[in-house]
Amino acid sequence: GVTTTYKVALIMPQPLWESERSIVVGALASVNKAQSGLPRRVALDVEWIDEEAPNLSDEVYRVVKSSEYVAIVGPKYSRHARMVATASLDSRIPVLMPSVTSADVQRIYAGSNKNAPNIFCMSESDLAQTQAVLNILRKQFVVNRILLLSRGGDADDYVSSFTAYLPYFATELRFEGVEEFTFSDKESLRESLRQHVL
Repeated sequence: GVTTTYKVALIMPQPLWESERSIVVGALASVNKAQSGLPRRVALDVEWIDEEAPNLSDEVYRVVKSSEYVAIVGPKYSRHARMVATASLDSRIPVLMPSVTSADVQRIYAGSNKNAPNIFCMSESDLAQTQAVLNILRKQFVVNRILLLSRGGDADDYVSSFTAYLPYFATELRFEGVEEFTFSDKESLRESLRQHVL
């Protein structure tokens, strides 16, 4: 039979490559097994790209501008998702984000968005999960207030989505309110908790 090989870029931090390699090998084996006996077959050549590399944006642009690649899987973290999504829009290369949970990235780029039909977020947003947990806490436990702790200097899309949506959740679920505290290290976190919670 005839086998056509397609290249896929897999973006994740290098320290995770070894633990994730068996999953990728298993998935590729499943693809091969499913095509057993077919006259025409497809093979996937996976290129691993380090998500924490200082030249990540260069690597992403190299992939999206090349005709060799048919898809991107990743990134793992929401903090890189906007850059990867934006870079992929012109070429419309499919981008599958299995673990990106940023509600803003999902809202802007994924789902039925006509401007980004190539981007697929495959995880429930953290905001949806948070709302479910808060709903349970409100109904089953005596919890009246929401405490949001965030590390100072981390005010990216991910953190700002929580600061924007938690007051809305609090009102909807009839909490008394949201208290937000920033911290810089473990000691300032302990001190903030001592002052405001304990």
